[in-house]
Amino acid sequence: MRFASVFSLLAASLPACLSLSSTDFPQDGDVPQSGYSTNHNFDPALLPKFTRNWTVTFNQAEFFYAKPLVYTPAGSPYELVYVVSNQNVVRVLDGMSGAVLKSRTLDPPFQSSDSNCGDIANTIGIIGTPIIDSATDIMYFWSKSYANGAAGPQGVAYGNWKLYAVKISDLSDVPGFPVSINGMNAFNDRTRYLIPGTMNQRPGLAMLGDSIISGFGSHCNNFNVTGYLITASKTTGTITDIQAMVASPGAPTPQALDLTQQRNGKSSIWQGGFGLALDAPNNRIFFATGNGQSPGELGGDTGAVRSGKTKVSTLMNSVASYGVDPVTGALTQLDWFTPSNYDHLNGADRDVGSSGVALLDPAFSGGGVNRIAVAAGKNGTIFVMDADNLGGFKNGPGQTDGILQTIAQDGRSFFSGVACYPLEGSYIYFAPTDNSILAYKFGMQNGKPWFTYAGKTTMVFAGRGAPRVTSLNGQPGTGIVWISDVNQGVNAFNAIPDANGILQPYTFPATGRLNKFQRPSFGNGRVYTVENNQVLAMGGPVPPAGSSSSSILLSTTSTSASSIQLSTSSSIATSSSIAASSSTAVSSSTSAPSSSSTSSSTSTSSSTSSSTTSSSSALSSSSTSTSGPPTVPASTTSSTFSSSSTTASPTATGPYSYIGCYSDTSSGHALPLLFANDSVTPELCQAYVLSLASKPTPTVLNYYYLEYHRECYGGSSFNWQGSAVTSLTAANACTDVCSGSIGAVSTGTAMCGGAKQFNLYVNGGTSNLPAGWPGVSTPPPASSTSSTSTSTSVAASSSIPASSSTAASSSTAASSSVAASSSTAASSSTSTSSSAFSSTTLSTSTTTSTSASSTLSSSTSSISAYVTPAPPSGSRKSITWNLGWVNAAPDGHLRPMIGINGQWPPPALVLNYGDILVLNVYNGLGNESTSIHFHGMHQRNTTFEDGPTSVTQCPIPPGETFVYQFTATQVGTFWYHSHHGGQYIDGLRGAFVIKNPSPPYGAVDQEVILTVADHYHEEAPYLINYYQSVDNTNQNGGTEPVPDANLLNDAQNVQFAMTPGKTNLFRIINMGAMAGQYIQFDQHTMTIVEVDGQYVQPYDVQQLFVSVAQRYSVIVKSKADKSQNYAIVATMNTAMFGDGQAPANPAVSGWLVYDTTKALPTPFTLSPQPFDDSILVPLDRTPLFDPPSQTMYFAADFGADQNGITRAFLNGVTWVDQKVPTLYSALTAPADYLNNPVIYGTGSNPYVIPYGSIIEIEITNHDDRAHPFHLHGHVFQLIYRSESGWLFPGLWDTPAVPMQRDVVTVYAQGTATIRFVADNPGIQLFHCHTEWHVVSGMTATFIEAPTELVALKPYIPGSHRDVCDKYGILRKGNAAGNSNNWLNLTGAPTQAPTNNWGALTNAPSS
Repeated sequence: MRFASVFSLLAASLPACLSLSSTDFPQDGDVPQSGYSTNHNFDPALLPKFTRNWTVTFNQAEFFYAKPLVYTPAGSPYELVYVVSNQNVVRVLDGMSGAVLKSRTLDPPFQSSDSNCGDIANTIGIIGTPIIDSATDIMYFWSKSYANGAAGPQGVAYGNWKLYAVKISDLSDVPGFPVSINGMNAFNDRTRYLIPGTMNQRPGLAMLGDSIISGFGSHCNNFNVTGYLITASKTTGTITDIQAMVASPGAPTPQALDLTQQRNGKSSIWQGGFGLALDAPNNRIFFATGNGQSPGELGGDTGAVRSGKTKVSTLMNSVASYGVDPVTGALTQLDWFTPSNYDHLNGADRDVGSSGVALLDPAFSGGGVNRIAVAAGKNGTIFVMDADNLGGFKNGPGQTDGILQTIAQDGRSFFSGVACYPLEGSYIYFAPTDNSILAYKFGMQNGKPWFTYAGKTTMVFAGRGAPRVTSLNGQPGTGIVWISDVNQGVNAFNAIPDANGILQPYTFPATGRLNKFQRPSFGNGRVYTVENNQVLAMGGPVPPAGSSSSSILLSTTSTSASSIQLSTSSSIATSSSIAASSSTAVSSSTSAPSSSSTSSSTSTSSSTSSSTTSSSSALSSSSTSTSGPPTVPASTTSSTFSSSSTTASPTATGPYSYIGCYSDTSSGHALPLLFANDSVTPELCQAYVLSLASKPTPTVLNYYYLEYHRECYGGSSFNWQGSAVTSLTAANACTDVCSGSIGAVSTGTAMCGGAKQFNLYVNGGTSNLPAGWPGVSTPPPASSTSSTSTSTSVAASSSIPASSSTAASSSTAASSSVAASSSTAASSSTSTSSSAFSSTTLSTSTTTSTSASSTLSSSTSSISAYVTPAPPSGSRKSITWNLGWVNAAPDGHLRPMIGINGQWPPPALVLNYGDILVLNVYNGLGNESTSIHFHGMHQRNTTFEDGPTSVTQCPIPPGETFVYQFTATQVGTFWYHSHHGGQYIDGLRGAFVIKNPSPPYGAVDQEVILTVADHYHEEAPYLINYYQSVDNTNQNGGTEPVPDANLLNDAQNVQFAMTPGKTNLFRIINMGAMAGQYIQFDQHTMTIVEVDGQYVQPYDVQQLFVSVAQRYSVIVKSKADKSQNYAIVATMNTAMFGDGQAPANPAVSGWLVYDTTKALPTPFTLSPQPFDDSILVPLDRTPLFDPPSQTMYFAADFGADQNGITRAFLNGVTWVDQKVPTLYSALTAPADYLNNPVIYGTGSNPYVIPYGSIIEIEITNHDDRAHPFHLHGHVFQLIYRSESGWLFPGLWDTPAVPMQRDVVTVYAQGTATIRFVADNPGIQLFHCHTEWHVVSGMTATFIEAPTELVALKPYIPGSHRDVCDKYGILRKGNAAGNSNNWLNLTGAPTQAPTNNWGALTNAPSS
């Protein structure tokens, strides 16, 4: 057949005869997005006869994100396939052969680099799935480019989205189109202006009457953007309505004018690409929105109950329905549902809008419910709703969600929606991440629709696509559940679970990996899908095109060439000789069809190319790896593949070869970072590298590597001699699963390095590696095969010799590390002042360094589970501290500091495990009261010794003595500080160490304390008084004081004596008031062995990030000789300060001194590197605690109180001192009131926790800065945490053995979830440890197990009682001091003082 004649026939027949075949697929899914269709002639009995009919491959930089559409125009003898790409190319393919019948290239696409996102590779052209109007044979879609129509990158401000309407006959524009939205405003809020460059159009389009309906979102929530629902006229192209998802009055005000600021409310409509759901008979459109930015109009946790029938201006993490006028296109908000915890979902990046809304088949009805709507979100929850009454906000019992049902899949996420099957009992199907397809059966419970678990597949999927269900013309017994999975490809299953609850698979040809957010597109008994730059077709036998297995080259009017592999054989070759064209980038390669990625059978087929000579590549393998064979790009020359590997290894794709896994222990990174996000795979990284080479001014990067599961690095050269690069072949080398391949642990392409470990790919393979590359010897000739090869790949550039295969021999596993380069880049002149050697050396072990070394495990080995034994009988240590003022100048500026016994800095408090501390504290300050808190000590059975005033004790007045006494029942690194009135800012703080006689890391030669702290020149009471003033609120927005200096061991230019060949333990503590700190030792690796008093599996780092109040113990091995000294640099995280507010000198330096006669090097400039404490594994191997018996949600905010003073709030409450310390209220309360939080006063933000309960706390941070939250009395497990850019990765999937500590950093605009067991009766504070935020009230009080606490009959020492009596503070009664009527809280403080002077006992006269 002459395919060019097809379009001639079509053109001649239009518009006189229009048609839509009953088997066509003209939009993303069915109209209501139910996921069910009956019209595609799929008979389960015939599925085993299906084959891969054809695969069309286009240029390597091209990706298909939109789903293929299938349409049979009038006059066409068979169906056509319409595909659109990220390069703004529209094509029509012959559904029978894959031939490109027509192609049109639009304006140059928007460059991904301008989006600052990376989720979409290379370019952002047509991303959302189009829609075809069968009444007019017109296809509608949105295309992203630049406003001037020129190529980019030009910057985000110059982006443009245009709505196209093209005739399917020739892809020409319909008059009036395309239409741009550049410069338009939302109809519901004219202050919401559209900046197309910041916007993304992901969901499939819908159509009603004269309207095309579209959803818009953002790129990674970057920029000043919100979600929009837009209608446009099909006939005129006029934009008829634009509804902003975040609008006035609830939108952030004033709207930021800087497009780079995320201040427009977010709430994208993206739905994982899932189409918008249309209830056509009722003129309604349904959709879901993503994360918002602030509580908005609903008010968050403290918001009131709200009906979904009342209009709301901020639809954050919501499901909504809008009316669509079929004539005018006007949009009307009809109904909505917002989960009660939506504000926590906002901060946690767990948006409801990650999946679309499915309107189930009307068969799913009953109990007064006529139609069911189902949505699903990233938090792993399925929301089942009455489509006619979605649920509003907090309309369920006890202000829970007022919907039909929630189905939770803890620890999982949902992308791209659900599907239904209305026959044989009626089922719904969904695919959570890293899980099976799950089937739930429809029924009734309490007179309402209800779904119960029915079965699942045995196969596990990545969960980045939605299922679909078909039946053969609605016949029972023919239901098929389909899925297009990122890792497993297209699969089909019997829709009805068998007797064992298993959805049995049907035999179906293997497709290999597919693009994310896909679901199969169907034609007449055919399945179409996409993978990167390929379009694939599967179906029953097709009419022969020559021989039974052949390739055909089709000459068409297409502007880009493609190669097509056509197979008519019922058995498909799994490994075939591959034709490779040497044509240009727009030409593409033939790919071999495959029925199984694990089959060892091999057959061959041939392919020819139109204008170039193809060269075949023989492929042989004895591998038992589950990873697929390397794919060969168009520009490949002849090469031989061979492998005897028995493990999965990354595959080479394109012109780059996989070299091996390496570690880089130097500071920084061996290559520059290209991008980092949660879509990273080796293919995505390589595609980005190739896109740089294809630009008009090409940038050729010969090397790229993947590190830390989500980071892509690349460079044109690799100075490996200047980096500490070492070959790794251990079992746990480079084992991080790529974020973009979650669930694909069996495939090599799923591996993306590790922490300071990377998978390296090189253009041209080992032939392009410099001599002496670690782990690689002289490259073997093409014909040789190494029996020890762990990975093989092909040189894919036509300019590279065919012999450039790679081998990473296991014999090189012991390759020695390359010497690390000096990172002492001069950044400033060396300070002339120098302190004496640090006085913080605790001990020197008599054990030799050899012994210490033998007991120290590296981060790539393991220490067996270790549980600290019970404390031995220790000594009684009686210590007296006289607190007083000492003049000190730690940074050269003289000021009063609070010292101990006439000394500042205060001394370290060092005990042995089991010692009994008796600490007599005399307050000699004269003008300030005080207290001492022993941070990290759990104070079991001694809660009265914890130290925070108004909580477990009264303040210690001047001239009074207070005795703290407790047993050292924990070991590790802690610290002490005042817990009263922000006082530790003035220097009342110090290290607290409890030494373990037998630590799991073994003996060390030297223990050293290293503290960091921000430092202020003005005394704390004066800083607090201005910080907590109306003037500061009005003039500075309530910002915190900015430090004047940074200190190392409360000094600067500190020197630490180092002895060659020794093993040193550094105990690192951040004792600052505000700033987290990056810490790095030049050319010395730090091995983390303890965090917040918890031993962890040894883990190597080159740089630490230590939030305020956090502690790390690290092993540092001395150099072998004393040839030079080395710098230590600590620098504040300046993101903690507002714009223009960063300290002038955020860094501080010290030195590791091996030889006092040698010069001290110039301090290097520290470059922050990614850090993730959640990967640390506790040595006690405490497994994940059971599901919580109580979940507590906290939202951290700032705002002005009743007096106009900026205060910090947790759940809308700002903490203030009560008239009776909370402990004393608990100990004196009658049993009837003991567990009632009311008696402890609203101002204490009280929460009563039952003994033995498992408590989960979810903290949502609405601030633009991170907050270090500390829990007294416990360590907790970190369950979940949202990310904060590339420096701070998120924790999405809870480990089986979670990291434990007592201070967790909750990142800016993020969420963290922690879990602990309430087994320590007492009063525990939970607060942000930024001291300014403690002062301003970001605190909650946990009254833990009060019944058990009272039963312990704790004895309150006399000195504790005396200080209360000295101040006249009551020791009995509720928070108001009322012991007659415990529920009468009249007089209990709820507001902060208007003239706050911190710990000062007498305020200065004005």
